[in-house]
Amino acid sequence: MRGLINPMLSYYWVNAWRELGLNAGNPSLSATTPAEIAVRAATHETPDLCGLWYAMSNALAEVNPGLVRRVASQIRLNRGESPTYAQVADTLEQMLMQ
Repeated sequence: MRGLINPMLSYYWVNAWRELGLNAGNPSLSATTPAEIAVRAATHETPDLCGLWYAMSNALAEVNPGLVRRVASQIRLNRGESPTYAQVADTLEQMLMQ
């Protein structure tokens, strides 16, 4: 079951692109981590995608805060020195405080 968490979360967030009729650049769901997809969606040039990702992530934080906390930690571990990545991790952590 644990092996399904990352692919399912990646699929969940990639669906934001699909819902808006955008091309996600075909990220390989098995090779792209949820942390990477979260950063791509949160910082995308399309404001509608950023907003949809935020809404989806906020809903996820309500039902599974541990999962969102884990993604925020992965972002910090992988690219914590990047201001962009740190900002997305901050955003996820703020969702957990609401």
